Amino acid sequence: TILRGVLAAAELLEKEFGVPADVFSVTSFSELRREALDAEHWNLLHPGEPRRTPYVQQCLAGHAGPFIAATDYMRTVPDQVRAWVPGRYHVLGTDGYGRSDSRAALRNFFEVDRRWIALAALKALADEGRLDLATVASAIERFGIEPGPQVLRSRHRIGFDEPEQLIRRNAAVDDLAQRRRRVRNPAEDAALGLDHPQAHFV
Repeated sequence: TILRGVLAAAELLEKEFGVPADVFSVTSFSELRREALDAEHWNLLHPGEPRRTPYVQQCLAGHAGPFIAATDYMRTVPDQVRAWVPGRYHVLGTDGYGRSDSRAALRNFFEVDRRWIALAALKALADEGRLDLATVASAIERFGIEPGPQVLRSRHRIGFDEPEQLIRRNAAVDDLAQRRRRVRNPAEDAALGLDHPQAHFV
């Protein structure tokens, strides 16, 4: 799971850079958000009563941050609780098209493996003036991360095609998808060498 990668990143930070890290495991960011919204709604309607503190704020109270969230889902998922995180909050996730590859290769491509998690923490500390930027630059080199466009940086490591091949392949896929989406015409399909199905799904 992604939690193992986070734990590995925390170990990497402490051993290599002397930066300790606390790790929190989140079962559901959506439920945390719902609970926080419920607490805010209750506070709105009960001004004379003691305020209710959202659970995520209770968990993070006393922690100065920065806070790094890592997920195998899209970044919008952990971003749901941003309003209740008491400090700098940086989210890592797998935004983009689905890809069929090993989990390790995918996390490298989407920049959410232990190296990227550790790097995000170091950069956030540097942005707050608590770490020098030279340490961040050193980490990029030590982690073997190549600055540059994502597809160019990753294609050789996990077997992606060259950009020109990707463009041609994506164009062919788009053309096929357009054929499938349009209303099918038996005469046109016969000319294209396509079978005309008896049922259509939109």
